[in-house]
Amino acid sequence: MNKLGDVLVKAGDLAGAKARFEACLGVSEKLAAQNPGSAEAQRDVWVSMWRMAKMEGSGVSWALVLARMQAMKDRGVLFPADEQFLEQARANAAGEAGRD
Repeated sequence: MNKLGDVLVKAGDLAGAKARFEACLGVSEKLAAQNPGSAEAQRDVWVSMWRMAKMEGSGVSWALVLARMQAMKDRGVLFPADEQFLEQARANAAGEAGRD
């Protein structure tokens, strides 16, 4: 679902992309709530949040992305391949805090 948002970003339709990412996040959050033991469902939430955090004014901060990912790591459901993204989210959140 996020792929359409990615296409809209590349086309310069940031409002359309934001709307698509918001819709994807809503669906992902519902599925994650229904499947709390599913690492894949939980991953879909932070992936949608990540895309929104990259967009200025999206309402999703890097600190929120980091908190979601760290909670997954703490529960042991963050995929090992996603550790690199956790570190990037940590760096992005630190940079974001430095701008405040």
